[in-house]
Amino acid sequence: MESGLKNAEASELFFCADGCRIGNLIELRQCIEDLDDNLFRSHVNDSKNDFAEWVEHSLSMHELAEELRAAESKEDFLLALNAIEQSDFSKQAVPGQNFMLGNGCEASNLAELGKCIDALDENQFLHYVKGKNDFAQWIKDSLQLPDVANYLSKYPDKQQFTKTLHRLQYLEGRKESPSGQSMASIKDALIANLGAGKTGEEPMKQLKSPGSVSQPDASKRKFIKTGVAGLDSLLSQGIPRGHAILIAGGAGSGKTLLCLHILNTHASQGKKCIFMSFEESEQNLVRHMEDFGWNPGKLIRNGNLVIKRFNPFDVSRSVDALLMKAKGELLIDIQPVLFPEGFSPDIIVVDSLSAIASAFRSNENSYRIYIQQLFRFFESIDATSFLITETAQAPEIYSRTGVEEFLADGVIVLYNFRKGNVREKAIEILKLRGAKHEQRIVALQITGQGIVVYPEQEVYSGMDSMKG
Repeated sequence: MESGLKNAEASELFFCADGCRIGNLIELRQCIEDLDDNLFRSHVNDSKNDFAEWVEHSLSMHELAEELRAAESKEDFLLALNAIEQSDFSKQAVPGQNFMLGNGCEASNLAELGKCIDALDENQFLHYVKGKNDFAQWIKDSLQLPDVANYLSKYPDKQQFTKTLHRLQYLEGRKESPSGQSMASIKDALIANLGAGKTGEEPMKQLKSPGSVSQPDASKRKFIKTGVAGLDSLLSQGIPRGHAILIAGGAGSGKTLLCLHILNTHASQGKKCIFMSFEESEQNLVRHMEDFGWNPGKLIRNGNLVIKRFNPFDVSRSVDALLMKAKGELLIDIQPVLFPEGFSPDIIVVDSLSAIASAFRSNENSYRIYIQQLFRFFESIDATSFLITETAQAPEIYSRTGVEEFLADGVIVLYNFRKGNVREKAIEILKLRGAKHEQRIVALQITGQGIVVYPEQEVYSGMDSMKG
């Protein structure tokens, strides 16, 4: 049996009767499994065996081709092609490199990873595969199965990913073909034919979960209100609890005030809230709240509100140190650089991601790692977070790198555009996963009591020609 074989050449692809295009054995198995009996028999009958001919001539796998010629049914074909042994799925990760998911699930091999992924909903799954595919990177680096990793990296949606992962798994107890011939001999050739392609350049660092967190059923999801007059009218039920919301906008659009308004509402209701400032001082923020008639001092004394200033360069150095300490263990615990000891927040504001990004300017990869883990950490503790990012007044992207809006569950955009000799403000809920919302740009005003949104006053004039 030859080993180390590559995918079929582009000119040698197999086109199945149902329109499926096949380049390797795994794709062949998927195609055959999906065929009904009539379509299967259009390829395999008394006069021909298209699959066996293609395997022999396009993949040069002669022994497997002979086995396929001897197969008498669709089930026999599937058994012959199901050649990845159970040992690959029980192969343990390099010590210290288990995959830690934000829901508390831990995987040390492919079988466990499949079970962990099954427990994720679609949005949670997307957190791990958007941008760089964390699952594929872990399979490559920690399980040292680069071909399997490369093959799985092609599937960005949960259903297809898990379907493919389960199809790769060798059927329990079926380690021999119907004729009694061992199937182990074709393992190497099958793996070699999973497909070529470049995976991520850097190992993806995984968040060390603070503990197991049960994820609520979508039908039982809880929502929070912002407490901002008019804004909640744009939301059918509110913001899903535990979501990460990007607050994007240009200078002077009201981003910080909007977040302070939301924090004041929830802290006044007894929720634990924290404002993580990477720009303004605690004193300035307290005075800012007092200017609108709020009583931040009382909320702070009651333990419901924490306003803490962070030096973004300290965060950058701390993350770099943690990455150095990890030394390939793929586990870094970022919690020490976030919250005061013993404080478990319900609502979090980060002001701003732009300031943090500036501190990581010399190492964008570290910034991406930090931001990805920041989002996952907030999700793992079921905290609703609002993360501010500076944009142009008429943004086409809503964050510095683009990865932030990709990771966020929602994006709220604030506008501050010039109309003649005056400036007008507006707000838009650009996206919000798992919740219905109005898709309109409406007027916003800063009053003596904070932010007021006018949901019936749509804004058109000037929006297409906004200038900073």
